[in-house]
Amino acid sequence: MKKMVILILVASAVVGAAYWQWPTENDEQNLTLYGNVDIREVQLGFRVSGFPGFRVSGRLAQMHFEEGDQVAAGDEMATLDAQPFRQGVALANARVAEAEARLLKLRTGSRMQEIQQAQARVDEAEAALENVEREYTRQIELTAKKLSSQSLLDTAIARRDQAAARLEANREALKLALEGSRTEDIAAGEAALAAARVQLSQAQTQLDDTLLRAPSNGIILTRVREPGAIVASGLPVYSVFATWLAGEGLAPPPRISLEQRFWFNPELQSRAMLIPGSIAVVMTMIGTLLTALVVSREWECGSMEAIMSTPSRINEIVLSKILPYFLLGGLAIAGCTFLAVVVIGIPLQGSFGAIILLSVAFLFPALGQGLMISTLAKNQFVASQTAVMTGFLPAFLLSGFLFEIQSMPWVIQQLTYVIPARYYVSSLQTAFLAGDVWTLYLLDMAKMVAVGFVFFGITRLNLRERLD
Repeated sequence: MKKMVILILVASAVVGAAYWQWPTENDEQNLTLYGNVDIREVQLGFRVSGFPGFRVSGRLAQMHFEEGDQVAAGDEMATLDAQPFRQGVALANARVAEAEARLLKLRTGSRMQEIQQAQARVDEAEAALENVEREYTRQIELTAKKLSSQSLLDTAIARRDQAAARLEANREALKLALEGSRTEDIAAGEAALAAARVQLSQAQTQLDDTLLRAPSNGIILTRVREPGAIVASGLPVYSVFATWLAGEGLAPPPRISLEQRFWFNPELQSRAMLIPGSIAVVMTMIGTLLTALVVSREWECGSMEAIMSTPSRINEIVLSKILPYFLLGGLAIAGCTFLAVVVIGIPLQGSFGAIILLSVAFLFPALGQGLMISTLAKNQFVASQTAVMTGFLPAFLLSGFLFEIQSMPWVIQQLTYVIPARYYVSSLQTAFLAGDVWTLYLLDMAKMVAVGFVFFGITRLNLRERLD
């Protein structure tokens, strides 16, 4: 009776798959093409097409032409708000005037009044020194006659020396006033004046650049900016077609409106990416978690010795343990695909047959991993925990289902290459969103089958050792 039920379910799945892939009338009448359009924006030479723009940044004040208008070389096309640049020119003029005044001061030297003032200070210092000299002479005479103390003589000497030093300083100041500024100071002033004039020239150039003129005769194709917009230097304001091309039989290029489009999942629906990954997690639970309890349950029940004592070979025992879960996985993938497409509304761009083939290839390593865990662990609790740690969690976290593999650390990325769910999730997302890409399918199936052979090889060796 059980065999009959299994046969009926398998036959139903085959009939459903055939009906799914059978072409309908709408499929024959409507041709759907999938691909991408390569759009390139090419800026040709200045003689062919121009993109006039300002060399300075600012607020766009006026635009004098509309799309389709003809312009002649030298026509005023647009202007920026020139008030900040006029202020810059005024500031530069003030700096030039300041530098010129400083240089004139250095070249003229000291004024006559300053020289007379320095001379007066020298005369004052000479008179003071003469007075101190007389006081010093008087103190010497009084000291010689024992009429004055030595301390008063020392004070007179100190005053004489101070007056002499002050006179020397005033004479040097008068000398500097007569000689005027140093040559090095004049050269520095001339350099500062030259720098100020260059800044004035730059400010004037920026003010002139607030006026945009047509570089050549042409036709306005597009007004790239509108008045009031803040324009950065170098950004285009107009798109102009040179009219000299009309004489050579060339017409203005057609206007193309660019629209961004994603190749796959254009609506950017998160469920379109998550549902295929969820199917992989479900298949991992069926293939690895449930199968991990098969042989360990036999050990706990004490029936494994009886199975080993039968004349059945190792391959037959392994096949008998995985065949029910293989059929259960087939029913699960059919049910998951039905729910994803019909109930949730995920578009299936590929074929249902490709999904079945990919699922069979994935069940091979999943069942092998579960059976290997089951043969290594004699306890169902240990087997289930091992299956969760080595099967379910890697498929959930490291398969690309939740997190992009490219964003993971390099060591983790290398670890994902031995996880079959990585290839299964990638193939399912391709089948649902892009369509059948058999070069990718075959490569992923080969990797999954290779990992499955490793698991089944370890399982067979472990069973043989226990039989021995």
